[in-house]
Amino acid sequence: MRFFLCVLVVFGLSAPALAQSKAAKYLIAQEVSKACEGPGTIRPESAIERDITGDGKDDLIINHRGIWCGSSQSGFCGMQLCDVLIYVRKGSLLHLELETMSGSLRLSDGNPPDIYLSSHGGDESPIKWDGNKFR
Repeated sequence: MRFFLCVLVVFGLSAPALAQSKAAKYLIAQEVSKACEGPGTIRPESAIERDITGDGKDDLIINHRGIWCGSSQSGFCGMQLCDVLIYVRKGSLLHLELETMSGSLRLSDGNPPDIYLSSHGGDESPIKWDGNKFR
């Protein structure tokens, strides 16, 4: 297990190396630091920089389920659910539009995609950007 974690760190899979934009890198690093009260890592699939509003600009989703603080998960995870933060790009900045809890996260192929979040017990519910907010 330690070897695996060392490989992740050596190959740069820490928070700042996952996203393309400076704004996303900053927000990811900030969330990892808060979640771990210091250094930690995030799995690539838990930091999604993709257009989720249909405007052609990459937005950002951070799923705390993929944040690891050594051998423990993010401090923003409970028994079943973890924080999920959804940021929408406005100009060059990313603005937090939705903070929720979910057990899992997946996106459809559409543009804008449906974002599927799960509740306690695993039931999935889709949300989608309606031009002003997520519904």
